[in-house]
Amino acid sequence: MAKTTLLVVPVSLLMLAIQSFYPVLSITTQTMPNTVHYLKVLEEMLQGPLAGWGVVLYLDPDLEVQVLDQLLTFPAFQDSPHVLVDLGSDVDLWSKDQPAPVLRGARVIHIVVFKEDPRPYFDTISLQWNPKYLMLFSLANKTFQNILLGNAFQRSQNLVLIERFSPRSSEMTPTARVSTSFPFSKDEKMILIGTWNSSIYSKIENIFVDRFPSFEDYKFHLATWFDDIPFLYQKENAPVGTGDGITVKMLDTIAEVLDFNYTLTVEPPDGAWGSLVNGSWTGMLGMVHRHEKNFTVSTMPLTANRIEDFDAGVWYWTEGFGLNMMTPAPLAKWQATYYPFMPSVWITIGATFAVVVLTMALQDWIQPEPFLGGFGRTWLYLLRAVVKHTLPGLPTAQWQRVLVGVWWVYCFILTTAYTANLIAFLTIPVFPKRIQTLEELAQSDYRVSMHDYGEFVPEALRSSKTPVYRTLGEKMDLVKLYDDAVYLMSNRTHALLELYSYNRIVTKSITKETTEDFMGQDYERRERLAAKEQLNNKQPLSLQHLQGVFFILLLSWAASIVVFILELVLQVLQ
Repeated sequence: MAKTTLLVVPVSLLMLAIQSFYPVLSITTQTMPNTVHYLKVLEEMLQGPLAGWGVVLYLDPDLEVQVLDQLLTFPAFQDSPHVLVDLGSDVDLWSKDQPAPVLRGARVIHIVVFKEDPRPYFDTISLQWNPKYLMLFSLANKTFQNILLGNAFQRSQNLVLIERFSPRSSEMTPTARVSTSFPFSKDEKMILIGTWNSSIYSKIENIFVDRFPSFEDYKFHLATWFDDIPFLYQKENAPVGTGDGITVKMLDTIAEVLDFNYTLTVEPPDGAWGSLVNGSWTGMLGMVHRHEKNFTVSTMPLTANRIEDFDAGVWYWTEGFGLNMMTPAPLAKWQATYYPFMPSVWITIGATFAVVVLTMALQDWIQPEPFLGGFGRTWLYLLRAVVKHTLPGLPTAQWQRVLVGVWWVYCFILTTAYTANLIAFLTIPVFPKRIQTLEELAQSDYRVSMHDYGEFVPEALRSSKTPVYRTLGEKMDLVKLYDDAVYLMSNRTHALLELYSYNRIVTKSITKETTEDFMGQDYERRERLAAKEQLNNKQPLSLQHLQGVFFILLLSWAASIVVFILELVLQVLQ
């Protein structure tokens, strides 16, 4: 089987190989003066409007050696990057091995030089082959009817056919005529642009005319999914299949200007958006890839695989994926008794109290006449300042008075701050610390839930080199229904992963027409008013708010009973 040839050898060597066949073929350039003259049209294009462009040159194996000789000696091929392709090679194998810049480069022109109909060759070419500029250069003595209407050729945005034109008058020089096709024309025929004139076709846009001036009421079939709020969803109080949202409004406006109609798909058969699985595309992208639908207008992130196999239009909305979590349940009201201070503050207070008690007891022990007379009386004496009780008396020693004074000021500041915070926590619900970063989510007991609609995110997270992303991918649970993913989030065991705006909309159960209705100025104004009204509403204290107070009272009674029992025991022992 012949293989595609990439021109990597010096042209002189290739020319020697070609010239070695001259005696065998016994053909001279004098037998084809018209062909030699006709090839100058192609040379004028390559030296003029196509100068400096990359060229992919497809050569018919039936071409004469003299034709190949003249083609390969074009100065344009000496100065510009180019690839030679044999039309007798395995086209599918060749196209799959080529990089995207060769198959669909913006400044690469694909030129097919042929004598026999090349359509069978290109009918088997890979779907990755989609040249932006495609020129068919015919050296045949006959006209191939509607050759430009081949399915493979219609993929190209810019398409032109150059073929022989022999005037009826023998005095006129044979030249070439330029034709193209309009894909959405109702008669579906090739259109003659004109005959070749280097001065007229001096610019690339003169050779490749706009093939899409109007769609002439053409009906496009779109691969969509009515699960894309606020862009595309089922219209309320309308027959099934009637779309609504930002995408529909844009399509209606564009269709009116460009004169086309369209149909929408309620849901892809396999319930997927589009992923490359075992070499085949699923979901909406699969429908487009298999030519079941013309294109899709759904919001999809651009990945390497999608960019390689599909052409994306200009995006009008850009966003990433976000994580939604339920607000943590508020703490029980009785916990407000210790919540005004952080655990580290409580530990510091306890350690400070212990140090002061030991210091006071030591001072009392080394005095000739003890003031309190023992450790048991010392800690109860100092505890009175903590609970805002007056002291029964002051010590006589100066150093003990200084210690008691400093301790009293310390307790005054402490109890004032505690009382102020206690009032706030008794009247306003207290929530535990929320997860704010991906690192905190990865380290927490929360998992991640996501609707399994064929998106690339789960695999991208699991294969990420970033530890945080990889951990989130390992903690991800994919579910078949979106409601199941929301249910896991509502149980406060999972964080919901979805496109940011869609995540906000669905989890808040909002149904509007446009993004502004969901997150625009009016939406934000209503939220601010609701928050302001909530702050202005005075909330009376309830029994739940007083749970903490009674808890303190019970603790005080319990401590009093313990102290009373200790005093009785000490009295009996004395």
